[in-house]
Amino acid sequence: MNTSILNARIHYMQRLYRSLLDTMARPGSIEQLEPYVYQACPSEFQYVIGIAITLLDQEVSFYETSISKELTPHLQLLTRSTTKSLHESDYILVHKGTAPDLMEAKRGTDLYPDQSATIIIQVSRISDDQEGEVRLKLRGPGIKSEQMLSLDGLNRELLSELLLNSGRFPLGLDWILVDDEGRVCCLPRSTKIVEEA
Repeated sequence: MNTSILNARIHYMQRLYRSLLDTMARPGSIEQLEPYVYQACPSEFQYVIGIAITLLDQEVSFYETSISKELTPHLQLLTRSTTKSLHESDYILVHKGTAPDLMEAKRGTDLYPDQSATIIIQVSRISDDQEGEVRLKLRGPGIKSEQMLSLDGLNRELLSELLLNSGRFPLGLDWILVDDEGRVCCLPRSTKIVEEA
């Protein structure tokens, strides 16, 4: 890889990491990501792969939920990260339309609550306009009083897991949601989440 390409990738990852930190610190806030253009990978994954190359390295493991596992070889090549089973992985990549059993995912322990998995999930649309299929009310650290979040394309089984997750703090899962247009928001395990009717 030549120096200019390497530098461009480093700067891209720094910008994306800053966006993830900002949205993790302010749950339900929405940031716009730049796509990661990687010719060998379908364009529908350009935001998911950008997040993945920013967070994965040889020290962590990941699991991809799709049957075809089409991102796995690319992520292994780009990040040197290893794959493990769902219940052992540090990061779980959930493709739009899939519904893995996240009850098996790592949730940390009383002594080490930080040893839990992060879910990176692709949905159709994220907004704060309250027009989505799923409307969530968020409370907790990083939120002044409450924050509304609307989602399209989130599987109902995963929604149930997300709602259950919010009552398990300090154990639980951290969620990173990204939509088809590159909008991203984070829901750390400390966030209290209620579905609005």
